[in-house]
Amino acid sequence: MGNEYPRGPVLGTELRRHFSRSTVDKYYRQIWPGMHLRRDVRPTFAVRTRALAVQYPGAVLVGWSAALLWRHPWIPAGVVPHAASAMARRSLPGRRHTRLVPADSRIREEGGMRIADPVATAAELCRTESFVESIIALDGLERAQPGTCTELVGCAEEFPRARFIRRVVEVVDAASPSRDASWLRAQLLQAGICGFRPGEVVKLSPPGGKQVEWSPLLLHRALRAAIVEGTAPRVPGWRIISVPPGYARCEAAAVVARVDEVLCSEARPPLRAAAAVGAMAGKDPRIAPATGSRAATLESSFWLD
Repeated sequence: MGNEYPRGPVLGTELRRHFSRSTVDKYYRQIWPGMHLRRDVRPTFAVRTRALAVQYPGAVLVGWSAALLWRHPWIPAGVVPHAASAMARRSLPGRRHTRLVPADSRIREEGGMRIADPVATAAELCRTESFVESIIALDGLERAQPGTCTELVGCAEEFPRARFIRRVVEVVDAASPSRDASWLRAQLLQAGICGFRPGEVVKLSPPGGKQVEWSPLLLHRALRAAIVEGTAPRVPGWRIISVPPGYARCEAAAVVARVDEVLCSEARPPLRAAAAVGAMAGKDPRIAPATGSRAATLESSFWLD
């Protein structure tokens, strides 16, 4: 397609100043009424966010739209562009509008767009998301923009749901390696199981061999408990809790119940891998008992420093 046709997003009124209606219909499609995109361009969340800024230049991009522009690593599927304006209309299909505009000191200009700064973005995500989703959102935002949560604590009263914001910020961990790891930790926190941390490395020392570094999904040093994905190794003196591959797609209650069961067990040695998923297997048909010889190999070969 020739360069004479702008990629967009572009207003339909602008297109019709330069091209005939038949040309516009041939080479462009509507993202939503009044906003067009060339047919060979994918309408990604980033493109639709830009479209919202083009259509409403006086509005401020907030929520997940602002998080995207602050390089948040885990934008959830299905979110729609979000803008704030004192003259906001009701939310329409494909975009979201709100009247809660950040203070002038919290607005930044980037690439011709007005964007809520990282602190206001974090506060907006806490305002509009659940406890679990807020933790995931702030884990990723803090990872992309270090220091955001520290600054947010000092000015939480500027924003709605200040108590909720503080509760979320207290448990944010930028070391979380993935959205799924944040999801699991957030589910445990919501159930009152605290102290699991992501991103920690345990050093295993094989007798007469080279030291090995082991990275569980989540680790609780005080309780000497670790959560791993898939087949659970057996490490003497530690409780090793297996969650199934793709655990974030399983029933959250079953995963939490399994962790709670192992932590509350009186037996100090970890349960066998097959028993470790027994309670979960009865609740979710996608969770199958772990099998294999890896557990026995680790048990006989390694100990923890």
